[in-house]
Amino acid sequence: MCLATLGRTAVADPATAGGPTVADHMPIAGTAKAFSGAVALSLVDRDALRLDETLGERLPQLPAAWHRVTLRQLLNHTGGLPDYSQAPAFRAIVSADPRHHFDNRRLLDFVADQPLNFPPGSQYRRSNSDNTAVALMAEAATGTPYEQLLRTLVYRPLDPAGHKPSPGLSDARAPSARLRHDPAAGGRQRGPRRLRPLGRREGSSPRRPT
Repeated sequence: MCLATLGRTAVADPATAGGPTVADHMPIAGTAKAFSGAVALSLVDRDALRLDETLGERLPQLPAAWHRVTLRQLLNHTGGLPDYSQAPAFRAIVSADPRHHFDNRRLLDFVADQPLNFPPGSQYRRSNSDNTAVALMAEAATGTPYEQLLRTLVYRPLDPAGHKPSPGLSDARAPSARLRHDPAAGGRQRGPRRLRPLGRREGSSPRRPT
């Protein structure tokens, strides 16, 4: 569904002037960038991801030229990843079928043969590939589909009845898609770890609301 604006009123169908309903679906475009950032930072808070963790560490199957890009740079749009939405093959599919459903886990394939646009951290340039890579890093860190991470960490952050912080993934063991390299362990690989509740540091007291 697409919204059209008639005067100051948004309608779902310009022909009938019918308004949108809670059952309608619509593309949210760039709004989703805030969601992937919320998921990533929630996992950083739980020590499941690090802001300075690189694509090479978490997603070694991606092009080697991209391996130095960090999660922080992806979130800041300073990593230099080529934008899949500007790839000719992607645009041709959208032009032929605007409703085409893409597999989000394959979007980076459209630009996998391209180098970085600039050295990581040297420039700012918004790229839709950044947020796709963030989602893939979150999946790899937790072994949980990104859709489920969105439901747990973004869509349902509060209990509808008591408005208390959700425990989220705190009680679930998060299997990593790949064992993590742990320099502190003499270079050995570190396996899955239990995620802490959001807002808690090991050995610290729960944060009080302000």
